[in-house]
Amino acid sequence: MKARTASLFYLKQTLKVKLTAFLIIASICDAQSGNYDRNIKILKKLPLYGLMGKSTDQKKVQGVVKDNKGMPLTGVTVSVNGSKQGTVTNFDGKYEIAVNEGDVVSFSFVGFETKTIKITNQVLLNVILEPSTNKLDELVLVGYGKMSRDKITGAVTKLDTKVLKNTQNVSFADALIGVVPGLFVQESFMSPDAPPSILLRGIGSISASTDPLIVVDGVQMPRSGLGAFALNAADIQEISVLKDAASTSIYGSKGTNGVIMITTKRGNRNSKLQVTFNTRLGIKTADQSFTNSLMNGSQKLDFEESMGYYKANPALLQSRRALGNNVNWADLLLKNEINRENDISFSGGSDKANYYTSVTYNNVNNIFGGHYKRYTASTRVDLDLGKKLKVGFSGNFSNVNEQDGRTVGSPFSNSFLLNPWLTVRDDKGNPLRLLDIASSSGVSYNPLFIRENTNTNAIRKNIGGSVNLTYTPFKWLILNGVLGANYNNSKNSNYENVIVKGGTLSITNGDNNNYTGTLTATIAKKFLKHSFDLVLGNEVNEYETNSLNILANTFNSDAIQIVSAAKNVTSVTQQKSQAGSLSYFSRLNYNFDNTYNLSLSFRRDGSSRFGANNKYANFWSLGTSWNAHKDLFQDNKTISSLKLRASIGTSGNDFIGDFASQSLYSYSSQNIYAGSTVPYLSRGENPNLTWEKNYNKNFGIDYGLFNNRISGTVDYYIRDTRDLLNNKPIPLTSGFKELISNIGNFRNEGVEISLHTVNLKGKDFNWTTDFNIALNKGTVLALSDKKDILSNSGSTVFQEGSAIRSFYIADWAGVNPVTGFNQYRTQDGTLVDYNTNKTTSNLTAITTMRQVSNKTAMPKYYGGLTNTFRYKQLDLSVLISYAGGHYVLNEGIYNLYNNPGYNQSTAVLNAWKSPGDQSNLAVRQVNTANPNALLESDYRYSTQFLENASYIKLKNVALGYTLQKSVLEKTGIENLRIYVQGQNLFTKTAVTYIDPEYATAAGGIGLSSSIVRAYSLGLNASF
Repeated sequence: MKARTASLFYLKQTLKVKLTAFLIIASICDAQSGNYDRNIKILKKLPLYGLMGKSTDQKKVQGVVKDNKGMPLTGVTVSVNGSKQGTVTNFDGKYEIAVNEGDVVSFSFVGFETKTIKITNQVLLNVILEPSTNKLDELVLVGYGKMSRDKITGAVTKLDTKVLKNTQNVSFADALIGVVPGLFVQESFMSPDAPPSILLRGIGSISASTDPLIVVDGVQMPRSGLGAFALNAADIQEISVLKDAASTSIYGSKGTNGVIMITTKRGNRNSKLQVTFNTRLGIKTADQSFTNSLMNGSQKLDFEESMGYYKANPALLQSRRALGNNVNWADLLLKNEINRENDISFSGGSDKANYYTSVTYNNVNNIFGGHYKRYTASTRVDLDLGKKLKVGFSGNFSNVNEQDGRTVGSPFSNSFLLNPWLTVRDDKGNPLRLLDIASSSGVSYNPLFIRENTNTNAIRKNIGGSVNLTYTPFKWLILNGVLGANYNNSKNSNYENVIVKGGTLSITNGDNNNYTGTLTATIAKKFLKHSFDLVLGNEVNEYETNSLNILANTFNSDAIQIVSAAKNVTSVTQQKSQAGSLSYFSRLNYNFDNTYNLSLSFRRDGSSRFGANNKYANFWSLGTSWNAHKDLFQDNKTISSLKLRASIGTSGNDFIGDFASQSLYSYSSQNIYAGSTVPYLSRGENPNLTWEKNYNKNFGIDYGLFNNRISGTVDYYIRDTRDLLNNKPIPLTSGFKELISNIGNFRNEGVEISLHTVNLKGKDFNWTTDFNIALNKGTVLALSDKKDILSNSGSTVFQEGSAIRSFYIADWAGVNPVTGFNQYRTQDGTLVDYNTNKTTSNLTAITTMRQVSNKTAMPKYYGGLTNTFRYKQLDLSVLISYAGGHYVLNEGIYNLYNNPGYNQSTAVLNAWKSPGDQSNLAVRQVNTANPNALLESDYRYSTQFLENASYIKLKNVALGYTLQKSVLEKTGIENLRIYVQGQNLFTKTAVTYIDPEYATAAGGIGLSSSIVRAYSLGLNASF
């Protein structure tokens, strides 16, 4: 974009103008930072309504300029084409200008489309400006500042925060699903506000954190505890996702997994008090269609009889049949979740201050029968202490009180596995304590009884805040200091009733605190066609965690549920840790003629977490971009914009545990000396432990066609992770089994594509489409001593030369049609039968036949498609999300087939029965040597239970209606929108029973969740 000269239609005599006019001009200059000539002359005092030429036929036209949300716009340039007549809108968006009939008047403002109107007989002319479709004009959050997109050299996605309105959960994170190319988000079912699993451009570590760094208002959030996820979505103003080295390396050791930048809302200067109120009522239902394929009570008893289980005790079978039970455990254990949310905010400001305050209340009766309440409050105040000194305050508070309804296993797994013939309640309708003493399911305690007689409480508090001081001694120099802190505290207790297990109490208390101090100096200069800005900074971070765990049992009464009332205190564990880092960083951005850009960054980090020989590491980046359309397509009507980008650089990962490199001493009640417990050395020191480092290369294109009716980005990246951290086996002569070491290298390579199209744009009807897709291939390049590393689940592996998290399980070769036994294929192609009655050594044999599969738990592609429609006051948004190319080990199917003592799929009725049968299910057997024993398992983890986890979802549909201004005129309400919304309305997948989106990072998804659909009704109002 060419440099713009701000002109107020020069006259000969220089005079002062009113302060209000100066502030308006200053706001324009501020909004167009970097895009104008800073030498501005204000020469003659003019009428407040504008600058007018002389004409006997002139008349005055006046009105108000607003944005598409109805908010007045301050500083809009109003000019008559072909003349020097012009003015700017005041703080209320009002203007007045003298025109001739037939003149064409233009209304222009940074970030909005210019609108031109021909004057006929208008006297009152109100104008609405639409946001600009020219993405190169917008300002984007980057590390330690903002930049206009046309000057950015890195891969940065600015999120349209409208998507935050689509979240139906307490955490805003689920609104990120399917809308950011390269960002793969998996919700957590642990709690309504539980942090999700977020991966950006694949997995870059084995044992260190894989979560992106989250920065809120310039303060880095801790990677554990509530932190950023305690924020209310309605308080968020802007989100940017930084992906490549050019954008993340300035965060050094914390930027390896990408950075999510969040700016919260603040009040506007010179604006009256604005009150915004939002309310939502939601309901969630778990899909229970899986129960249709499970055996009913009669079928399950017939199945157990056919296997010979009751040969030694036929009376037991008769008694169970006589009960006639057919329990639908899903109906008993899974509830309809009710979610109520209300928030209210207050904002406004004067010419020297602005403020924003909000309060939010969430009340959730969740699917598992638990209760969740959350209160949040936030406030932000900015003050001008002088012409050159500004101060800002930001504070957030969150309090959560949760009663968990998940006891004795997952309610989902119990819905699958518990036998339908069990008796659940006594004659009075009260839940029985024990289900069935002779139950073949192996679950003796009734989960309904446990839920009603167990107190599981969690209280979580988060307090965060920052102070921001900005001093501008010269126009070209800005000094800034930020001091931030974040406190997380949790108190968890679980008490089981005396009549359950004699009374047991578990207490876990902990806190996680983070402190950040940052000083920066920004120098910005412009001369001729050259401009540059230089950021120099220093940052200090401190982290501390404390935890206390107590286990006690044997209580005389449920009346007093404290540790001192217990007869036995079986365990007390306390942990404390601290860590710190010290950093120096810099970034230089250079621009020539608003066309050619160059960026350089350097950061030196020191961390207490690494070995004495490697406390410090250097990180750097080099990026460049070329706005090619200004040189090659300036007058081209097809190509509106074209920018080429390239970057290379490094970042790191220091989130490995506070004492990973140091010797570790532990205490044990069995380690006694002179009547006291004494410490013992439990882990050795590694003074050479060094940083995990990412070496990133990125090549990108930003484009716009047909006046940006079509726009998007394409990025190709290579992300190499070196010096991976993990435990490495060492000789036992050292006194230890393993030591945390640097053991290998990963590579993630992929392409990200985003596309935005304005399909239809009219006065009453608009239709836009946003599409994104990410393709990623993760490979293990090297491992120390070429030794494979198993994941925590043991079902996936890191093997040199294979895909990251490849499955490591036996290769199932079907059912032997002659014997009816499962067959497994060894690496040399030999087929081996598995017969549970033959020898116990077969179990070991099958386990040792595990081999690395060419199937991986990590998606090879993922993304989303959003269509947004607006017709007059009606708006409709439809989001489709998808992922594919990966597999899951369906532990739900495995458990149904593995243990005949659990309930079974009706498909088992078609299992192999006699020689010649063709079936995918092996013959079912009972332990003939001991018929009263639990029914025998004849399955093992194998490729039989690998299912293609590709899916496509109708993720979110939102339909809203905004009432017309004329309807609201006498109500005092400025804006009112009513909406309905649905989530997970349709899912297409090959995964059986379970929602593939909730697959764990290890690939084995267990029975954590079926598909959960959500519906809500809400209202947004502003006053």
